[in-house]
Amino acid sequence: MLAELRLVLRVHRRPGLDETEVPAPAQVFRMATEHGAATTPWQGSIGVIAPGMRADLVLIDWERVTGPFLDDLTAPLDALVLRAKPDAVAMTMCDGEVVYRDGVFTRVDRAAAMEELRATLAARSRKRWPSAGRSRRR
Repeated sequence: MLAELRLVLRVHRRPGLDETEVPAPAQVFRMATEHGAATTPWQGSIGVIAPGMRADLVLIDWERVTGPFLDDLTAPLDALVLRAKPDAVAMTMCDGEVVYRDGVFTRVDRAAAMEELRATLAARSRKRWPSAGRSRRR
């Protein structure tokens, strides 16, 4: 999602270093959060941080975004949209439940899921090409 924020910003900006025409990073962020939520069946309960809303949050490690240097004049949303990468995501919360923390998904056993995927794909492959992988004797 962080890459998509940058993509939207860059695709819709006019060329030039001093170009101030919209969209600004804050507008792109709002498009992805509040306005994006308005397009879902959960509109009115997600998309903003407010009392009574579902707690869908992403915690960003600010040192990873700002390091090694960020000018003090840079607005925080500008830095987030322009510089944040996936490795800066420290925690993700969906409806108040932590689902990702410090590089680990809390509700999914990744190794078990990958093994199940391998087994399913292998079974489908054997069904589709029964003689594949067998040595052919002549």
